[in-house]
Amino acid sequence: MMVNKCDLCKVELEKEPVMAGFGFWGRTELCEDCGQPIINFLKEKKLIEKESKQNVRR
Repeated sequence: MMVNKCDLCKVELEKEPVMAGFGFWGRTELCEDCGQPIINFLKEKKLIEKESKQNVRR
């Protein structure tokens, strides 16, 4: 069984994580609480209009 945890606070992720990073190797998985400041910053700078979920084939 694979257990995903937030890379900052180490809480087990129950929902889909907030993926943050630059390029292929810089990805981190964050819980909603840790990822919210990133989302707020991107919205403030008008780099995103709304949150979108990425369709990933597993």
